Amino acid sequence: MIELHAAFIRTADFNGVWIVEVPKGSIEPKIIVGKADGNFAVFNHGKA
Repeated sequence: MIELHAAFIRTADFNGVWIVEVPKGSIEPKIIVGKADGNFAVFNHGKA
């Protein structure tokens, strides 16, 4: 199962990210919503 997932969303109603985490051994997700007031960029930091 995926432990951490991020969805980057740009629509007329929402501009930002939804992050969903399901810790190992749990079935209850933790959801973080980050809303941007303008344009944003997604970079691949720390990955080769």
